[in-house]
Amino acid sequence: MTLILAIVLIFAALISLLSLRRKQERLQIFNKTMKQKNSFLSMIESRLREDKESVWESFNSSLINKIKTNYYLIINNSTDKMKLLGIITLGIAFGFIFNYLYLNLNSYTVLFSSFIITLIILVIVKKRRLKKHFYESFPEALNIIIGVVSSGASVSVGFNECATKMDGVVATTMKEVCSRLELSENPHNVLLNSYRHLPFPEYYFFILTIMVNLDGGGELKDVLSRLSKMLTNNRILAKTRDSKTSELRMTVMILAAIPLGFLLLLKFISPDNYEYLINTEGGHIILYYVAGSVSFGIFLIKKMINKII
Repeated sequence: MTLILAIVLIFAALISLLSLRRKQERLQIFNKTMKQKNSFLSMIESRLREDKESVWESFNSSLINKIKTNYYLIINNSTDKMKLLGIITLGIAFGFIFNYLYLNLNSYTVLFSSFIITLIILVIVKKRRLKKHFYESFPEALNIIIGVVSSGASVSVGFNECATKMDGVVATTMKEVCSRLELSENPHNVLLNSYRHLPFPEYYFFILTIMVNLDGGGELKDVLSRLSKMLTNNRILAKTRDSKTSELRMTVMILAAIPLGFLLLLKFISPDNYEYLINTEGGHIILYYVAGSVSFGIFLIKKMINKII
């Protein structure tokens, strides 16, 4: 059990490092939205250099921020707390039933593991919904803000227009930002706190652009126009990629589910072989190999799918 926990922790650390690297790569959006010689871009790069940290400090900071973001996503961003509590309770109950049928582990271990797994599933589901809504509605919000800025009004007016003309999390975030700015709160703190609602690199670049513009001015309309165009193009490419790889992704899901389904059926088809896999060191090695090879294969296929377009 200790070995399994160690492998899980190492795997989680690798995922966090890969996520941090991916976020840093996506923040290279600066090079796509403006030319290097532009002074406004230099101001943004200067702001990024002020916040530069070492690799380990960046990892710790990213991990802490990710925990805070996930907590906010599950707790504060849920409209029905009783429904959330019911889902967690059902997840824990399912964990005990699964343990009774297959694993026979300690009750405290099952309780903790079921709670964590249920929270992870909730975070994944909520993030997918939030990501879908963000990439569908944020370009519209950018167009509204660009129109307001082009007319000579302030950015806060653009936030207010987004809050009144749109629905969803993006509109709610813009409304909160506008309300707090009207109360004369620190604009930098308000914008950075809004990042908890929309934890996406594109939104981070957006608020960073706004902060730099508030500090020293700049070509805000041009930068936001290029950002909006790039988001729209990326959305089109993502839909094209998904349509071309839908059959491949479904095949991967089915192939990945076959070993788990076979293991669950083995409990009833051949109890002796099931007991060998679960309760012996040789069986554990087989399980580690199967889980590792399937996970590694899914990871490689996912990377190849992301590079199709």
